[in-house]
Amino acid sequence: MLIKGILLKLKHNPFCFFEYINKARLMFTYQPEKIIPKYQRLETLDADQTVDEILKGKSIIRVGDGEMEIIRGFSIISNDFTQKYDKHLAEELKKVLVQDNSKLLTCISHTFLKEDLIIKNNWVWKYSQRLYYKYLNFNVIYGDALIFRSYNKKRYDKLINYIKNKQILMITHNASTLIEKHKYLKGAIYYDIPANNASLKRNKIIKEVEQIIEKEKPELVLVSGGAFAKELINTLFIPGSPQFLDIGSFYDYGQKQ
Repeated sequence: MLIKGILLKLKHNPFCFFEYINKARLMFTYQPEKIIPKYQRLETLDADQTVDEILKGKSIIRVGDGEMEIIRGFSIISNDFTQKYDKHLAEELKKVLVQDNSKLLTCISHTFLKEDLIIKNNWVWKYSQRLYYKYLNFNVIYGDALIFRSYNKKRYDKLINYIKNKQILMITHNASTLIEKHKYLKGAIYYDIPANNASLKRNKIIKEVEQIIEKEKPELVLVSGGAFAKELINTLFIPGSPQFLDIGSFYDYGQKQ
């Protein structure tokens, strides 16, 4: 699977061969004492503080290591999901990381940026930790991208109680099935996007979602669409917009409990 994934990424973008070489170099010359200080002046919110910002009406976009892969020229390939490298998407993700809108909070996995990954035995994030600081705006405050990655009952209940009282637009793959599974989504309107490579249909998706928002006037837009969700929210979020939440795997963790 690893070799197949590498070959597919090279097929999507042959130039990522050179970044593979750079990736290996960065990972095997890892020196946390030189990297971690680069992030010490970065202002961040923890998971609970990030949820509090949502409850105040702030929109969020969550950016992780997968998005850094796209920025650096790679596709994202997993067992059930593919996002081909897309130069336009890569540029939009860079904009997301530096945006400074007081009503739109960009969230990053900052705990992985500020800790020694050798001690944590976290090989996956070594590459991203070596590069993230180049793309951040050190004049803004970032939220915590990991708020939906593990089940925290208190946090989860807060979000459910907030969501269930809103007029919701869901944007994801197979949205109707999620609405059937979750009572708090009852009555939500939805828009299905492709499970894979949604960015390749960006113009159609953006136009149709704009039309739905104009017609239905939802209070809250929940988006789960991989890396493209970040571009979509950042593009659609303008003064007077509804609240947007880049919600990712939030549904999955709730369904398991």
